[in-house]
Amino acid sequence: QTGLRTYLLAFSAQYDSLSLSQLCEMFDMTKNEVHAIVSKMMINHDLIASWDQPTETIVMRNIEPSALQLLALQFAEKATSLVDANERLLDAKTGNYGYKDGDNWRGGNNQGNRFGFRSFDKQGARSGRGGGGGRGNKGRGGGGRGGG
Repeated sequence: QTGLRTYLLAFSAQYDSLSLSQLCEMFDMTKNEVHAIVSKMMINHDLIASWDQPTETIVMRNIEPSALQLLALQFAEKATSLVDANERLLDAKTGNYGYKDGDNWRGGNNQGNRFGFRSFDKQGARSGRGGGGGRGNKGRGGGGRGGG
């Protein structure tokens, strides 16, 4: 059931219509089960489609985004680009060049930054300011003064 729902949500935009019998074969379900799931998705507006009863097919309806939705998408894209630019600027100012891999910063300046954050080299050894801390190289705990 979950597989059918996920398939329809992910790929419904790629189809003009889908055959009920084909969905039954693909997901090893009965016609009644598939019909119930698809109908429930249509009622909940998860799937914008309708049934063609004589041919037992689902006819997909293509709905263009409204002007407001298009403007919202443009706004989201511009906000994303501003966030990316701000992150690059912050990285340049703090000296944390590179990328974050899990809990570790890779590349760039591994000697710490003006805020006293630690970074890790490729072997996981601590570098940067501050004292010991003996909890391994996962970046959790330790650091600062005195242990952890």
